[in-house]
Amino acid sequence: MKKFRILGIIAVAVVIVFSMAGCGDDGGGGGGGGGGDNGTLTVRNIPSGTTEIWVSVGNANGVGAVAYVRYDGGISPRVRWPSPPIPLYDYISDDPFSRTGSFWVGITIIPSYDTRNVVASFTNGSATVDWNTMVPWSSLPQ
Repeated sequence: MKKFRILGIIAVAVVIVFSMAGCGDDGGGGGGGGGGDNGTLTVRNIPSGTTEIWVSVGNANGVGAVAYVRYDGGISPRVRWPSPPIPLYDYISDDPFSRTGSFWVGITIIPSYDTRNVVASFTNGSATVDWNTMVPWSSLPQ
């Protein structure tokens, strides 16, 4: 049963990644832009021994990606851990995430594949979440 749970988590991550990658790049380099910080996600109290986390940010109802993480030059939910605040990018515009409101955040830690979720309050694209107060995936209705 645990194998199916892990496969399910991986499948969700793969769907999110491919849905983001399917958007494509409309070409063009775009201009420079002013200063300012990227929208960021700060994650506190990740368990020791974690080497990587997978991050998903979606609408508050959990349907549809709104932001993504860049990893080794591509779109991926992966982030090496420990990490400073994680830069987020808007799923539609590819600009630094700058929305304000409530958004769903899902995090899987590696190597344990423990997954937790929370609806976080973002201000100008940034939020802080605490692993200890996030809801374990296994306790959500299946």
